[in-house]
Amino acid sequence: NHIGDVGAKALASIPSLVEVYLDANMISDEGAAAFAKSGVMYLYIFDNRIGDKGAIELAKSHSLKSLFIGEEVGDEGALALSRNRSIESLYIGRHIGDSGAAALALMQSLKSIDLSNNQIRNKGAFAMANTTQI
Repeated sequence: NHIGDVGAKALASIPSLVEVYLDANMISDEGAAAFAKSGVMYLYIFDNRIGDKGAIELAKSHSLKSLFIGEEVGDEGALALSRNRSIESLYIGRHIGDSGAAALALMQSLKSIDLSNNQIRNKGAFAMANTTQI
């Protein structure tokens, strides 16, 4: 599928929608921003074109409980997501480094995290290992 931002916006406008799986659908930061303003609680949007700007928008969501995002999101996006108070489960992959991992380690609501396939070294790993949040 390739619903893109137009399709993402259309789906995000459905008030009763709580869970969305849209991996590999050509969604960009614009589509992510639409979901950030929706009531979606479980959002799986890996393998799209969502970068730090999209992650920054998603970090503003008060409804997200689970977020599966990656590809283009880096430390700036991770820092923004670390301030979110509703996300309990997070998969974020590819471009997170030590500073992003350290920020995510401080997420107060986080119960589960998957940081596979990132650029995390010892400093980030130690930050994650020393957290009392997860």
